[in-house]
Amino acid sequence: MIVDLSGFATGVCDRLRQLTFCAALAKELGDNVLEIYELASSQSVGFLSNLFALDGFSLLTLQQQPKGTHIRMSPFDSLPSLEACAAHLPPEFHIDPSDFYNKWLTAYTMLKPSQHVFSSSRSLSLRYDLGVHLRVTDKLVGIPSKGCITWSQFNKFAYHFLPQYLKSFGRDFKVYLASDSESSFNAVVNRISPFVNVYYSPFGWHKHGIRHTGGDAFVYDLFSLANSSNIVSTTGGGIPLTARLIAGCSPSSFKAWTSECCSTRTVEALRFTKRLLLNYFAHSRMLDSNP
Repeated sequence: MIVDLSGFATGVCDRLRQLTFCAALAKELGDNVLEIYELASSQSVGFLSNLFALDGFSLLTLQQQPKGTHIRMSPFDSLPSLEACAAHLPPEFHIDPSDFYNKWLTAYTMLKPSQHVFSSSRSLSLRYDLGVHLRVTDKLVGIPSKGCITWSQFNKFAYHFLPQYLKSFGRDFKVYLASDSESSFNAVVNRISPFVNVYYSPFGWHKHGIRHTGGDAFVYDLFSLANSSNIVSTTGGGIPLTARLIAGCSPSSFKAWTSECCSTRTVEALRFTKRLLLNYFAHSRMLDSNP
């Protein structure tokens, strides 16, 4: 099946929407080869076929845009939903959108890092109690707005909310820290490392594009967040949402762990996550004391 991604000038997570959609459709039709055509973009850290593998499929790269009629999505009509299924499923296959929607979500769980990324580090199998996602580089603004963050809001998140939230858990608590900015990463890791065990990508920083991470680091962050029991994010976005889908969680479950510029919703999410985790550890200790 041809996966024509020429409608995406945005990042990797947007493109993964169509890749997983086509994978679910190809599986339904008995096809296990996905031929991908995509264009380079300043917002994308690399080509999908170089960064990812997909269980049960061969991913091939097309050098020229395919001719004919193919499924083509865009960043504006590809968010996993029943509406997107109804809009993009070819009518000649007579596939029920409600049934297909679940198969689309399942296709996310089939995503894996490419062999290159996986062989670069064995720690991708680690599990974390919490994933912290910092989106700063292209979301930092002077005036508060939805989906963005000001320096004042980031400072509150990094210097107050997060350290206060984590300091009661102790050194056995594993936190994965993902960031698209070296400075924001340093600000947070210095504040939370005295309280918890912090993990992060082994790959270096690349400051030549919009974001300061290369393709290897991006994929490593994505799957490490997927290996986290919960996720807290500065602004949300495609990375934490995609991580939750890779982990097999529903899209709505992600909202409980997302912040919107350190608003009241952030505090509520942090408090709810803390109560959940404290109850989990209390239950674990009770089981240990009653063999």
